[in-house]
Amino acid sequence: MALEILCWRALQAVARYRSFSPATAKLNVTLLAVGQKIRKLQSWVGNSLF
Repeated sequence: MALEILCWRALQAVARYRSFSPATAKLNVTLLAVGQKIRKLQSWVGNSLF
């Protein structure tokens, strides 16, 4: 399964800023969008990332 680059960027931003809100501002997307990308990665990994 190929994951979108935006999933990895969302993960990187949340990890860097240690919060979803600053990550959404940096990526210029909604909180819902970042949450969906993180859930997609968690599904792919099979475990919780945060």
